[in-house]
Amino acid sequence: RTFEDTRSILRQPELFKAAGITGVCIDTITKAEELSEPYIFEHYKKETGEKVHTLEGYGWGKGYRHALEVLRLLLQDSECLIRAGIDVILLGQEANATMANSAGLDFLQAGPKLHHTKQHSSRLELQEWSDHVIRIGYAENKVVGAAYATKGKIVSTDTTRVLYAAPARHFFAKTRTLTEPVISFSEPADDSLWRFIRPENYR
Repeated sequence: RTFEDTRSILRQPELFKAAGITGVCIDTITKAEELSEPYIFEHYKKETGEKVHTLEGYGWGKGYRHALEVLRLLLQDSECLIRAGIDVILLGQEANATMANSAGLDFLQAGPKLHHTKQHSSRLELQEWSDHVIRIGYAENKVVGAAYATKGKIVSTDTTRVLYAAPARHFFAKTRTLTEPVISFSEPADDSLWRFIRPENYR
């Protein structure tokens, strides 16, 4: 129900071990960040000692620095489970964010829906911390010929869902161990991703 509840349960790996649970999923990390804001307002005051009710109330950029610090607490708690051999999966909504580009113009990039500014980015922190950032999306469009096309080619759209483990210009994804950039996700029961991440469980 609260950010404190979430942190408390993550710091008790013995509960999961006793129940034989080998993986924990936070659905969603976007919601967890939303729940963290009352925690921030309660524990972080302005330099003048006043309480605030919005992240902008701290002054320019300071609220997002606090949001980043609080996200790090949640990641530290997740490490308690990881060290105990329990996988942690963080589901997240997707949103576009403006990314700085030292080689030219800044650009929009889809990725986890978390606070992001040039100075303080919870989004980038999560991406760096994670072993895998997998994007669920549609298969890319293809340019194909068609018998009824009299001029040139047409774009064929594909509504097949796939998992992206490698980034593209318009979205972020990454993996520390996988070699496959695109993985099948044809139906909810498709476990191809887990077969790549945990092949020892399928031998």
